[in-house]
Formats: sequence, structure tokens, C-alpha cells
Amino acid sequence: MVSPGVTPEQLTHTRQWLETFATEVFTPLARSDQRAKGLAYLRGLLLDGCRTSIWNMSSGYPRRRSTGSSAAAAVERFLASRTATTTCVGYAEPLARLTTVTGPATLRSGIMRIDLFTIVVDDYDPAIEFFVGILGFELAEDSPSLTNDGRPKRWVVVRPPGAETGILLARADGEHQATAIGNQVAGRVGFFLRVDDFDAAYRRMTAAGVEFVTSPRAEPYGWVAVFLDIAGNRWDLLGSV
Repeated sequence: MVSPGVTPEQLTHTRQWLETFATEVFTPLARSDQRAKGLAYLRGLLLDGCRTSIWNMSSGYPRRRSTGSSAAAAVERFLASRTATTTCVGYAEPLARLTTVTGPATLRSGIMRIDLFTIVVDDYDPAIEFFVGILGFELAEDSPSLTNDGRPKRWVVVRPPGAETGILLARADGEHQATAIGNQVAGRVGFFLRVDDFDAAYRRMTAAGVEFVTSPRAEPYGWVAVFLDIAGNRWDLLGSV
């Protein structure tokens, strides 16, 4: 979609600028850094000076080019110079995503994600039955394993269909770990399950004997009801209004 008042000449210039930007900034960077650092640099240029269109930014790009140094070096200097104290009305939130809270922006190479988190349970099979048989999660792994001191255990991972993050169901090993069963977050709601059809999920879970400790209620963020898992941990069941 073309913004009103943008001339064909401006569009041509912007296209040429983007091609130059991609060639001079993305190409010299390590492949793992191209997307993260290139995108941050592009966003930063747009935010710098409270610019609200890529045309205003692209029109000044030739004056921004560093003489006698590579564009990749310019990216590194730019990222090092950005601080969380740089603000612009209407852009504070996206800028915050590119900077640390207290210092210069740092972008790590590659992708970071939470792979697993642990729920401590009394035993494996009842926990599998709850999460897979009742909640409808997938059993991603159930493999023999060993404790750090060589005793047998199982490596059991479940996850909601289509999710990347899984739950490691860990049987409590010893009295100290047993005290954490159902109390991993000191009685607070610590886990949040969002579903496409809240009513259907609530009816199905209730029919299967899942214990809900609150009735469904509408909040600004959607429907919510608190239920207990097999270990006694509190979960929010969430759905759109």
C-alpha cells in the first residue's frame, strides 16, 4: 500500500536505498547476525529523530554512510551507542525491545527460546494421564534416564499440540523435592494455558474431573478460570471473549 502524497520518484529512491542497505549492511555481517542486527539497525534509524516514515529516513541515508569504514562496523557502533534512555513519543515501547533496561543495547546472535520447564510430580504415569489423557497434550518423550548418581528415572516431556515449549514431568526424588509438589510457586497461579474454544475446553475438563477453584469470569484480556493440575499447582485456563 502506498502512502498518500508519496511520489513515484520517492518510491524509486526508497527501493534503491533498501537495496543498498541490504547489500552494504546485511551482506558483510555473519549469517547468524544478519537478521537480528540488520533489523535492529533499520528500526533504530527509523526511530532516531522521531521519524515516522521510511521515506524520511531513506532520503538522508547517503549522509549517514561512514567514510573509510565498512557498513558492518557502522552497525556495531550504532548498536553499541543505543541506550534505553533514548526515547521518542510513540516509539518508546518498540525501542525498549531493542535495548537493555539500564545500558547499551545488546543483541545476542541466534534465536533464544524456553525449551522446557519442570513440574515436579509424585509419579510419572498419573501425570502423563492427566496432561495427555485429560488436557490433550502430546507425549513428546518418555525415555529411560539416570539421576546424577546413577539411579534409574524417566525423561518425560509433554507439550500442548503445536507448542514449542514442553513440560518436563519430574518425579520427586527425596523428601526435599516432595515438598515442592503442588507448591512450586507458593500457591500462586504459575502456569497459563490458552485455548481457542474456552467453553468447550472448560466443559471437557470439568467432565473429566479437573478441579476448578474459580468459576469462569470475563476479564479485559479474555475468559479465565483457575484449575489445579495433578500435582495441585494452580493454572489459568484462558480464552478469548
